[in-house]
Amino acid sequence: MKKIALISDGWKRLVTYSWVDGIMSGAKEMGEDICLYHFNTNGNWSLDKKNNEGEYSLYTLPNYDEYDGVIFDGTNTTDQEQLEKIVAKLK
Repeated sequence: MKKIALISDGWKRLVTYSWVDGIMSGAKEMGEDICLYHFNTNGNWSLDKKNNEGEYSLYTLPNYDEYDGVIFDGTNTTDQEQLEKIVAKLK
């Protein structure tokens, strides 16, 4: 079984469920057995920069070397500095 990290920002409710369900269904169709670990922040929801930085600190918790792959969705990340930080960490 492959461990895959899904990192996203600002998604909630049914969007999150549908996306995870789609990833799991797609993996199954491709014959891949995966365990998906979802790390979702809300760093783009507040006008308080320090609050948002705290939300984005979630991205520093996982040891990405322990995963076989990472799916990163930065489409809702409006803070360019935070976006660059996570992309650099994943590289």
